Amino acid sequence: FGATWEAFTDQPLLNLKDLAGKRVCFKKVVFPLLPRMLFGLYYNTPLVPGCANSQAFASFSSFILHRLRIPAIPPSGKLRITLLARNTKYRRLENEEELVEALHTTGRFEVVVE
Repeated sequence: FGATWEAFTDQPLLNLKDLAGKRVCFKKVVFPLLPRMLFGLYYNTPLVPGCANSQAFASFSSFILHRLRIPAIPPSGKLRITLLARNTKYRRLENEEELVEALHTTGRFEVVVE
């Protein structure tokens, strides 16, 4: 998600670990929501009963695409899937090649592995 920060600032990013034990003052600062934080924006966003047709996610998506200058690509008729390949012990997909092949075989998906 590192590249996404470019949508929010032109300033260099700091790692809080580099500031550990130091006294630091900020005039303006943005801190991220942790990826697995309860009620955070990415993994654990709850689905609230009775809440439908919210523009929050559509607006956020449009904002990110605009700020990162990602052009709208006309649909090719296939659903585009980007699979984020992981090599860590707990996040690696053991059958990644088979999964990608199965998706390609259907002819309904355009799959990119990064």
